[in-house]
Amino acid sequence: MNTLAIDCSASILSITLEKENSLFESSIRDGFKNSENLMPLIENLFKTAELEPKELDLVVVASGPGSFTGLRIAMSTAKGIAMGTGADLVSVSTLNAYAYGYDFFEGIVVPVIDARKKRYYCSIFEKNVVVKSNMDISAEDLIKYISKYNNIFFTGPDCLEFSHFAENDSRIYIDKAFTSTASSAVLKLGKMKFKENGPDLKSSGPVYIRKSEAEISLLGE
Repeated sequence: MNTLAIDCSASILSITLEKENSLFESSIRDGFKNSENLMPLIENLFKTAELEPKELDLVVVASGPGSFTGLRIAMSTAKGIAMGTGADLVSVSTLNAYAYGYDFFEGIVVPVIDARKKRYYCSIFEKNVVVKSNMDISAEDLIKYISKYNNIFFTGPDCLEFSHFAENDSRIYIDKAFTSTASSAVLKLGKMKFKENGPDLKSSGPVYIRKSEAEISLLGE
């Protein structure tokens, strides 16, 4: 199954293209310039893989939480490609993708994304089972919330921001080698979801767990 996976949720833009069990990956960390970088990266991957867009079977996109603009760009691009090529579309949780593959860890896995305003989007997993999903929380409150656990593994594009907690707590481990090609996990989860449930509804969209700045300003909150 020829599959394209897109992740624009955080500061790292990541794309993976699978063709006949071969993976072609590309990523860039460039200050959320997703609108400028996304399509050129996708086009280059298709050229490298020697694959025509019309040969695409499935498009998978990370649906959030994450950057409001990044999620909208990723979702609209994924839907446009799916519609234009006739491919099916599936979306998966960004935090589920960031935690994927760490079920060997004896403790909890906490993928984190910088949500600005000194807060983080995160979920808590134990052996790939969701303990708590889609939190919007400060670093200090998160540390308090998970203090009952014996082993804690922070991962995700912004996990290094929790390094100072690890310096004083031997239970905390930081994923210093977090891969920038997280879209490969998005691809794997998307294929599994598609196999189990088929394509997303056409009404599917990004997952927001906080109002945007525009909404807050409009409502006067």
